[in-house]
Amino acid sequence: VLRGTKVTEVGLRGNKIGDKGAQAFGEALKGTNVTKVYLDHNQIGDAGAKAFGEALKGTHVTKVSLDFNQIGDAGIKAFGEALKGTNVTKVSLD
Repeated sequence: VLRGTKVTEVGLRGNKIGDKGAQAFGEALKGTNVTKVYLDHNQIGDAGAKAFGEALKGTHVTKVSLDFNQIGDAGIKAFGEALKGTNVTKVSLD
């Protein structure tokens, strides 16, 4: 949907996309101009954070907000590891 558009910022706050949705959304960002993503309040857990981070490889995303999800210590660590090799420079995990 976003490929071929000039959209650079996407906010899907409070949509309850969960782990599978986070992964799918990350994959959908490939080939887009999106640089900022806000996925706050989406019931994303450890597995979703890791999958989303891995899916960001090959995207232009530089800023990610995953505030108010169900991401624990293990998920934060996995997300951080998954971000290696991405363009992400700012992350919010409140």
